[in-house]
Parts: sequence; structure tokens; C-alpha cells
Amino acid sequence: MVFVGVGLLVTLGVAGGMLAVLQNSNLASGSSTPTSPGTAKNDVVFGAPAPATPELPASATFAEQSHISGYQSSFYVLGFVTNTSPFTVEKPKVTAVLLDKSGQELATRDGFAEGDALAPQAIAPVKLLVSDPPAHSRIKFEVVVRKASYIPEQARGLRLEVLEAPHVTFGTSWEVTGKVVNGGEQRARFVNVLVQAFDASNRLIGLDSTYADGEAIAAGAVARFRAMPLYDAPPHHFKYTVSGQAAQ
Repeated sequence: MVFVGVGLLVTLGVAGGMLAVLQNSNLASGSSTPTSPGTAKNDVVFGAPAPATPELPASATFAEQSHISGYQSSFYVLGFVTNTSPFTVEKPKVTAVLLDKSGQELATRDGFAEGDALAPQAIAPVKLLVSDPPAHSRIKFEVVVRKASYIPEQARGLRLEVLEAPHVTFGTSWEVTGKVVNGGEQRARFVNVLVQAFDASNRLIGLDSTYADGEAIAAGAVARFRAMPLYDAPPHHFKYTVSGQAAQ
């Protein structure tokens, strides 16, 4: 038993000496602290990735401006949609929900904003047809919008020239004529002219659009347009906009 104990002490002494030699070797090589068990000197330890910030949902608001007459009991609701999302959205849809006095839903009608896509904080007019409506007490509006998955390239350099001031042709029918000049470097297709009419208080009372003649307007070329809107009352002033997609 004495020899076994002596042997064990000798073994422990040798192991302790080897550990001291290793520690001194680490210090001599410039390492100020020993490596932790299970981690090599050159190992890289990564922390867990930060959770991704969830994207905000698409959102938009609708501001009703006026009602204008349609055929028989039908009518149009005019207003503006504003994109309140931090990203571009596809053409927003506005749903008119017709309600009775108790708030019960009776029917719905849909309309879409003008334009292919709407940038953040951009505003677009809406003309929504309420056809053959049932008797109702009021209307509430809902906006359906989603992030744009595709944004068509817009033609640059388009400008409008209105040839005559808008004028009455017969009854409540008016006429607006002019031409679109493509001052850009690319062909423009689907060239659309939008005519907005306002009353003296700057309330939207008319919204009509038409396409310029031809399938596309070459760079430096001109195309004519004619719009024939109907107004319940003579507008105080007008606003014209033109847009088109770039074509190769």
C-alpha cells in the first residue's frame, strides 16, 4: 500500500509539472489568459441573429369629395386616395358599403384609383360608380391596398397642350381637346390624359380620362386627344395630367 501511494504522488507531480510548463508556454507566446475548456484559441463564437423587423402592412385612406349624377338612380362618388404606406402600392381599390339607418349593410360597389401604382404619400383621384343602388341611409368606405410587386417604368418628357378651353357642346356635355408631345428619348405607350374638374371651393366635381391617339408615341412625336366629360354644374377650374409607360 505504501508503494501504491508513493506511485500516485509521483504521477500527480509529473502531471502538475506538465500543466505548469504548458501555461508558461502560453504566456511566453503572448497569450495573457488561458483558453477556456472546449474552445480552441482560434475559434470564432457567433451570437444568435437579431430577429427581423416585421414589415408594416400596406395602408391608404380615402377622402370623399362629391357625388355626381349617373344614369337614372345610379351616381358616382368622387374622392382622393392617399397612400399612407412607406412603400409603393398597387392601384388601390375603394369599396362603397351602403348602409340602412341601423347600420346594416345593404350592398357594395367598387372602384379603383387612377394610375398603375401609388408612391408613398402620393394622392390619386377615384371615380366610383354606384349603380342601381338600393334605398340606403349612408355610405361608408373601405380601402383595399397591397404592396406593388411590379412597378412599370414611366415615360419621361410627356407634356400636354390644351388647344381650346373646355367648353359646353350640348346640355351637360363638355369637350376638352389637345395634344400630347413626347419630349423624351423613349417611345411612350398607354398614354393617358386625366381631366379633373373643381368647383370654386376646390372640391372635385368631375373626373374623366382618355387615351391619346395611336398605340404609342415615338420620341419627338405628337398625338392628339379628345375628352367629352359630363358635368352637373359648370366647373370653376381644371387640372390636367398625362402619363404613359416607357416602351422599347
